[in-house]
Amino acid sequence: MTNKQNENKKIIKVDFQKKNNKESKHVVMLLPEAAFPFNLNADTMLILGDISLAKKIWKGYYEHKLDLIDGVSLQCLVGLDVQETVSKLQEPVKYKIFIPNMAKGSKQLYFSDLSPEGIKLFNLLKRQTETKNIKPWTFIYKKLIDKAINEKRSGQKLKGKIDPSALDEFLQYFDQEYQTKIKDILLNSEAEISQKILEIDDLK
Repeated sequence: MTNKQNENKKIIKVDFQKKNNKESKHVVMLLPEAAFPFNLNADTMLILGDISLAKKIWKGYYEHKLDLIDGVSLQCLVGLDVQETVSKLQEPVKYKIFIPNMAKGSKQLYFSDLSPEGIKLFNLLKRQTETKNIKPWTFIYKKLIDKAINEKRSGQKLKGKIDPSALDEFLQYFDQEYQTKIKDILLNSEAEISQKILEIDDLK
């Protein structure tokens, strides 16, 4: 078996069409698009909106090109479909976010596109019992913002309306400099930045 085949076996893929496993009569388990195991002895999990960056991080880790991000060793990474998850978490049905058994009790960090929907998902995750202590990974967000500004990547036009309360909650984790940059991008330029512009070298 080749190294690539061995690596592929380590990805836990989830079919989003088959994910609504009922935990009880009133609670539905909302599973991710994919879950990636890393250092099982670590105590930090990353929840990502979209799995494009997740695949890059996973590949970098198993090729020994990215062991730590901002000094943090990841235990596992969970990739969500932002649009679908935001929609479901606003339904009357009670959903429970899937957390791997290995990561229960671990620190939780969050990263997604710098966009209204990505920020809204963070806001909704904060209101879920299983992810109430989640925090945005400001280190990666700063890398994303700086790359977009330094390389003059204007970003895409906003695809949705910004929830002011969700934005305020999100901004409180950033210093004043980056609060200003985020508001300038989202509110003044009316743009959003995709995580797809980030590469492994940007996270070192």
